[in-house]
Amino acid sequence: MSNYLFLFLFLFRFRYIYYFFFFTTTTFFLINYLCFFLLFWFNFFFWFFYCFNCFNFFFFI
Repeated sequence: MSNYLFLFLFLFRFRYIYYFFFFTTTTFFLINYLCFFLLFWFNFFFWFFYCFNCFNFFFFI
């Protein structure tokens, strides 16, 4: 029992490092996902509505 308690206290010392790594990895993946999503749809709507309508298409060419 004392060995488990020692291990718990030893790992409990580094809890802020665990929080930091958890926070950084989650934020990295969320930002990556959001940037991909936003860039994909903004790019799609930009080309669809701006460059492929009947008025701006000839100016684009």
